[in-house]
Amino acid sequence: MKILNISISKLSTALLVFGLGFSFEMSASANDGFRMHSKGALVSQPTKRFTGYLYGYGGISFGGSVESTGSFSDLSSEGATIVSGDGLDPTSIPINFDLRDDWNAGLGLGFYSSLLGGTRFEIEGAVDTKDVGILTYGGFVLPSIFEFRTSAVMVNFLKEIPMATATGYAGFGVGYAQTEMNGQIGGVPYNTTDSGIAWQFLMGLDVPVTERLAFFTQYRYRILDDLTFTSNFGDFSFTTDGTLGGHALLMGARVSF
Repeated sequence: MKILNISISKLSTALLVFGLGFSFEMSASANDGFRMHSKGALVSQPTKRFTGYLYGYGGISFGGSVESTGSFSDLSSEGATIVSGDGLDPTSIPINFDLRDDWNAGLGLGFYSSLLGGTRFEIEGAVDTKDVGILTYGGFVLPSIFEFRTSAVMVNFLKEIPMATATGYAGFGVGYAQTEMNGQIGGVPYNTTDSGIAWQFLMGLDVPVTERLAFFTQYRYRILDDLTFTSNFGDFSFTTDGTLGGHALLMGARVSF
């Protein structure tokens, strides 16, 4: 009788252990979003494949040196006569200026692709501002106060670079940019706009926060087409020599959908 009681006790214990193990296994596999980790913890596994994302950013546009060439449209004007008298060609006056660091911001829509092992395509709208520092006109420093504000629409192609806990990326973009100049040079007012093709090189790093949300930091170098700005009087214009644009450091967030 004693032996029978011991056998029943062992059998009950075995059935209890089996039942708990079966129950735990069912609960672990009931949700496809989880799996058993080798360390014993439950780890969330993303099961949804996202097709696109929205993003926004802000940052610093770094200043730099801009070279341009000025010209009088009316060579009989007083200004052209003075410049010519100083030994300068009134149709080719060097105007160089420095731009200060300023702000920029943008919004965009992107799409994921499996092309080349992981790529992204983006449509981006951005605003970039810069203020003038020192301006030289024909080698002479002129008092100047003006601002460039560039609005751009860009199409970007980015190649993803998988990393341990983040995703790097690099690529390029092309688009259309409009730049407005407001201010004065040597007392002559300017309120003028020009536009043209823009190019940019991009590279950055995504750091995931949740399945949908990621923060990123990005470096950008943008080149603007040659732009021409004309004084409010209409008698003088200067054209940048492909040097208006420059470096920027950005920080932002991306939400996948």
